[in-house]
Amino acid sequence: MDLPKISVNIPLITNGDANIVLNSLQKIDYPKELYEIIVIEGSHLTKQRNIGLKVSKGEIIYLLDDDSEAQPRSFKIVADEFRNPKIAAVGGPSLTSQNSQNYLNQLIAYVLQTYFGAFRMRYKWSNHVQNTFGRDYHFIGANLALRKKRAIDVGGFDEKIIPNEETELLRRLQDIGYLLKFNKNLFIYRSQRKNLWELGKQFYHYGKGRMKQIKKKIIFQDFILFTPIVFGFYLLTLFVLHPLWYFLPLGAYIFLGIATAMKASIKYKKPSLLLTMPIIFPIVHLSYAAGMVNELLTKSGQDKKNYKINITYVKRFATK
Repeated sequence: MDLPKISVNIPLITNGDANIVLNSLQKIDYPKELYEIIVIEGSHLTKQRNIGLKVSKGEIIYLLDDDSEAQPRSFKIVADEFRNPKIAAVGGPSLTSQNSQNYLNQLIAYVLQTYFGAFRMRYKWSNHVQNTFGRDYHFIGANLALRKKRAIDVGGFDEKIIPNEETELLRRLQDIGYLLKFNKNLFIYRSQRKNLWELGKQFYHYGKGRMKQIKKKIIFQDFILFTPIVFGFYLLTLFVLHPLWYFLPLGAYIFLGIATAMKASIKYKKPSLLLTMPIIFPIVHLSYAAGMVNELLTKSGQDKKNYKINITYVKRFATK
């Protein structure tokens, strides 16, 4: 079987550090002449991704973040999945190493793997789901392979959307009939946020990105994403509305949080999750809602700022 050429694209914030991902790529099990590694440094992620698409020589563009720890077999899994010509993208989850001694790191990981915690987006952080032909919301840009020609044919990444630029591109690919393949064995390791404030900021930005995507084009499945906004508005009305029955939705939310935490505490044999997981759920949900609302009320404008972007070829395709 002929193996495809793979271009690894690593967007890096200006003066950032890509040692984690670069060290992991030293262990990749793939012919050295068939892959290149490109670091694109700057301060506008989507523009960096588009420049990476343009300068890459490979048939497959593999997107990794600066803190993505790729696994040795990652390239071979990608190559095998792309044997199907109808597949335009292949991705897998971003996992938290079980060897992490940081309790909050593990706690956030457990929350994001649950249906109640991350809903359909849990695919991004869990390998407990099944391999499937997925939807755009199943994939994460820190671990995503694209067929270069297909990505370019649909216009590349929309530079007005950040984050969620990868899911918006994937939706366009799927809309014209291409397949997106989720493979749970194509995983990376990444650390979670260091504290609850950083976690809130993370999901606030996710909410903003999702709303940018929705404002561009909304589909029926997107309406469920307004649930956190509705819940946040409901919580605010509790300050003025006090009938006993009006607390039923809050009671249901608390019940679902505790039930999910209990299931996780049994599954992972960690009783402490019963007390700590319910604290994380509202941080994730309400931060996401705040980001969506902020973007909904923000008037979109043209970005005229000039961004300095530097390209470093860590490894070029070898010549025979």
